[in-house]
Amino acid sequence: MDLLSLSRELEYLQTHKVEMGILSIDKDKTNKSGATILEYAVYNEFGTDNIPARPFMRRAIKHNKDTIKKYVDERIKEVTTGHLTGKQAYIHIGNFVCGLIIKQIQGATHWAVPLKKGTMTAKLKKGANNFRILLDERALIAAIRYQITDKNGTVEHLSEYYYRGG
Repeated sequence: MDLLSLSRELEYLQTHKVEMGILSIDKDKTNKSGATILEYAVYNEFGTDNIPARPFMRRAIKHNKDTIKKYVDERIKEVTTGHLTGKQAYIHIGNFVCGLIIKQIQGATHWAVPLKKGTMTAKLKKGANNFRILLDERALIAAIRYQITDKNGTVEHLSEYYYRGG
C-alpha cells in the first residue's frame, strides 16, 4: 500500500465511527405489544420498577472486552497492510460486536434474572408459547445492528434491520 492510500484509510478511521446495538434511527420500530424496540431494550438493559435489569449490551461488552480489543487491533493491522479499507474494517467490527450482543441475548436464560411466575402467566394468557428471557418475539435480536457515521454524525453505512414485525 502506498503512503497516500494508507494516509487516506487512517484518516477514514479517525473521522468515522461505528455504533452498534439498538440504533436511534430505529426509535419508532415497535414489537407486537406496541412498545418501541428502543424502549424494550432500555427497559431490559437498565430495568424499571417492574422489570429487573437484564443488561445484555453492557454484559456483552464487559465479558468480551479483551476479545473485542484484539479483534479491533487485527482489523487496524489489516488496514495498515492494505488488506482492508477503513470502511471495511468498521463493517467487520460492527458485525463482530453485534454478534456478541446477540449471543448475550440468546444466552440470557443462563445469566439473567428469571421471569416471574406472574409474567409467564400473563404471557400464556396472551397466547405466548416462548418463555425465554429477552427472546419472546425475537424482535430484540433482530433489531441489533450497526451504523458507520462521519464526524458530523451523517450515516454513511447502515446494516440491515431484519425484524419484520410491528
